[in-house]
Amino acid sequence: MRKVLRFISNRITRCLFCADSFGRQRMIILMGLFLFLPLLHAQEYLWPTDASHYMTSTFCEFRPRHYHAALDIKTWQRSGYKIFAIEDGYVYRIRISANGYGKAIYLKLKDGNYVVYAHLSGFNKALEAYCDSLRYRNRALVLDTYPPPSRFPVKKGDVLGFTGETGIGVPHLHFEIRDAHQRPINPLRFYKDEVIDTRPPGIKFVALIPKSAHTYINFVPDTLILQPEFRNGYRLNQPIYLTGKAYLSIRTYDLANGNSNFLDIYGGELWVNDSLVYQVRYDRFSYGETHLIELDKNFSLWRKGLKIYHDFYRHPANSLPFYQNTPPGGGILSNKVLHIGKNKIVARIYDYHGNTSELKFTIIYHDDYQVKSYNVLNRSHSLFTGIKSPRPLSEFKVFPALRRGSHWNEIKGVEIQHQEEILSGYYYHLNIPLDGSVLYPAFRIMPVDTGGVPGLPLYIHQRMTLDSLESSSEGNLQLAFFGSSIGGLANHPQLLNLPNNPIRKPDIYQISREKFYVPLSIEDVDELSEEAPQEYPMIKAINTWKRIIPGRSKTVSSPNHQVKVHFPSNACYDTLFVKILEYSPSIPLNDNYRYLSPIYDVQPFDQPLNYGALITFQMPDSIKSLKGVNPYYWDSKKGWLFLPTQYLPERHEHTTRITSLEKFVLIQDTIPPVVEPINLNLFRRAQRNISPLRFSVKDEMAGIYNETQIEVWVDGNWTLFEYDPEEEEVIIPPRFLLEGQHQLTIKARDNAGNLNTFSVEYIK
Repeated sequence: MRKVLRFISNRITRCLFCADSFGRQRMIILMGLFLFLPLLHAQEYLWPTDASHYMTSTFCEFRPRHYHAALDIKTWQRSGYKIFAIEDGYVYRIRISANGYGKAIYLKLKDGNYVVYAHLSGFNKALEAYCDSLRYRNRALVLDTYPPPSRFPVKKGDVLGFTGETGIGVPHLHFEIRDAHQRPINPLRFYKDEVIDTRPPGIKFVALIPKSAHTYINFVPDTLILQPEFRNGYRLNQPIYLTGKAYLSIRTYDLANGNSNFLDIYGGELWVNDSLVYQVRYDRFSYGETHLIELDKNFSLWRKGLKIYHDFYRHPANSLPFYQNTPPGGGILSNKVLHIGKNKIVARIYDYHGNTSELKFTIIYHDDYQVKSYNVLNRSHSLFTGIKSPRPLSEFKVFPALRRGSHWNEIKGVEIQHQEEILSGYYYHLNIPLDGSVLYPAFRIMPVDTGGVPGLPLYIHQRMTLDSLESSSEGNLQLAFFGSSIGGLANHPQLLNLPNNPIRKPDIYQISREKFYVPLSIEDVDELSEEAPQEYPMIKAINTWKRIIPGRSKTVSSPNHQVKVHFPSNACYDTLFVKILEYSPSIPLNDNYRYLSPIYDVQPFDQPLNYGALITFQMPDSIKSLKGVNPYYWDSKKGWLFLPTQYLPERHEHTTRITSLEKFVLIQDTIPPVVEPINLNLFRRAQRNISPLRFSVKDEMAGIYNETQIEVWVDGNWTLFEYDPEEEEVIIPPRFLLEGQHQLTIKARDNAGNLNTFSVEYIK
């Protein structure tokens, strides 16, 4: 490469003296090549392993509360493949832990970049011996050391270690490249030609999500999720009706040649009527901002079990560097980018190799005008109704309304028998023909104005009046929070009644056969809360929630005041309404354990937090002297999980920081871990053992968080071992076992402080 650069430099020097235009053109071309060649040289990194050239995960994929900062390279469910220094440099850092990255090597390269190889099974002999000596000297399993630059210099192609499955995950190589400021870079920038990919990404589902309580998507104030069809690109067959503000979120996937692993996209764009309103490209980020992934992906849909959706909208608090020229708030679908009527929407996604897929659909943007019925009369073969509208209408589309909200075919033969304009609005007499053989309980009437713009649907009942709908309990009233607005949903309009305020009293809207809805702004809520007595169910329900406003701190307490959640000023991104529900546990525990508190359900569970909150559990007098009592939180897949906290004995309190709102409970666990040998039969007589000695170390309730809670002793001397928290195994490699007959002792302490000491003899 140096010879090539020297040759190009000489040619440029010669061309400087060329007087003819052709010579000057050659000089310009050569200068361009000369400037570009160092970039090519910088990209000549060696592929990091001999395992494969296939990826199992790509850069910036979603992980809980952080981005995946690397490529994961397939190792065929095996350990032991070589890893190589991709360029000259030195070993900058070595870390060994049972969790996270497991065994990891960090290199600093001669160009200033850093490289991380993680989840290794082991290092080369020199590094292994160095790490063993440090860990023995410190009597610590966890190692995080920064050797002097001169201690372990490396040359491109040197074998550094071997792939494995230490830390979290199945066997694979986690391969990470960082710039000189320790910011992760997309490794495909350097290895695009090493991975064969001609397959475009795909789209599984499309979500349109309301941004306000005043948003209606297909005439309903709720998220709409659709599965697109693929016909020479992805399509939505029917237009989407929208009023208010919403944003698009897409569940995507990508595949590469010869590989069945689902990967993630590299970038995306959103075009509205041929104008670019949002773009994203995952090239580089900072670890200090990695938690903002909860604003980049849709946190609410993920928490509800709907997997990972990419929001094609940039949250105002999102300072990540991925969005090119998209301003904060960019990507919102509203009257700023949409016009009344039909709008062409194109969402484009692509992978690093430029393979692209498009989603095309139509949004019909409209006002949220409503019509009202009066004088509904049943005739022998028709239903008559008067309709009042705030604007002139050209037609009405009428459908039977079913209980579950679906609709049959449009009813034909609907007649407008009379129409007139009066000062208070436009009045119509509508006649709906009825089929005597079919009894439709209700009808959905879609008004269309003279400009072709639809209004919000109107529901009328043929045989039923609103008085016959049940309205007896608050349990039939639901609230939906949108930061600066609130929506109330009920099965009877009486539950949504508000004080007679002519300025702020909003209209109640019937969104289905038996559901009614009213949107309120925060200003509405503040004013009505001051004016309204508690007999108004919606105001009473809203007042049970505590408002958390960004920039202000607030503490929310459980009904029994034994749990407090403190939200500092930087706790959240948007205004949150929070409450703590309290109820008895219903999930039975093993007889060895017992609940010692109600369940504290901190809501809402589906909203992302910035810094998070501080939760405190006050131990009541009846249990504060008991052993093994700790807080747990609920995981829908794993059940109750131990919550690490700091215990303040002088105050009898457990406290910790939380970054999501969960269900919590106090559980007593006094049962120590169970230790059992797995392959002790191989160590019953003297023989050449190349297998490690393995023990199962399991704890059913509190669990064991990491290897610092376990000790292994041989003849009273502390020794090294390895711990696999996923398999719940203690592994003692042969090099840590003395030859001959020896006494081996394992001490294991669970998260609740229960200790088990297990001893056994082995022969090597």
